[in-house]
Amino acid sequence: MNYITAMVESIQEYEGVNFVLCRAGSQALYVMSLALGQSIAPGVEVSLGVKSTNVSLAKGFEGHISIAAQLRAEVVSIEHGELMSCVTLGMDGITLESIVMRQTVEKMALTMGDNVLALIKATDLSIVEVLDC
Repeated sequence: MNYITAMVESIQEYEGVNFVLCRAGSQALYVMSLALGQSIAPGVEVSLGVKSTNVSLAKGFEGHISIAAQLRAEVVSIEHGELMSCVTLGMDGITLESIVMRQTVEKMALTMGDNVLALIKATDLSIVEVLDC
């Protein structure tokens, strides 16, 4: 599980669904949630969680995509298993892991130092903890 410390910037609610915009450094992260605690408000620091298997990668991507959280990152390391690879990313002082198929890493020709986009759907991010109130 990846944990990212972020600041809540804004909250929009529509028909019981909350859209929370958070910032981690210069990176924008969107969380979609059905229920929010009363302590979650703009200006509050939170810990966001996302499974490593829910972090997709794009290299050399240009164009538009429906995934709002597009984090610019650098590949810090790659560990290959028999079928899966763990790609460690660095950005704005944040470390994030992505677990992807080994053949995908090879097809993308990912190497340390490559610039990639880490893509996270708003429904895959969750507010794990409020760090201050």
